[in-house]
Amino acid sequence: MLLYRKASTGNVLALEWDGEQLLYQLASGETHYLNGLGAIVFACLGENPLGLSEVRRRVLAEAGMDEGDAAGQGPGDAELKGVLDRFVELGLADSESGSEPL
Repeated sequence: MLLYRKASTGNVLALEWDGEQLLYQLASGETHYLNGLGAIVFACLGENPLGLSEVRRRVLAEAGMDEGDAAGQGPGDAELKGVLDRFVELGLADSESGSEPL
């Protein structure tokens, strides 16, 4: 399973408004616009690696829902994985193989 965390290289400056976010990567000079879901997912990431299920749980908690409430609602695993994989491509997140802590 893949685990994700914020990128360990380079600092990121963030500007947030109305649930959306702009990120500026100091090392690359690139600016990235995050929609509402992207902003929530990025906020959920930290230094400790998280699996997809934990990211989903944190995204739902941010929306005031839990797994039981969210049946058929909220982002699916494929959508979340797409966001996380894009963060890796952009250098905003790192991924590694491993198992999610219990």
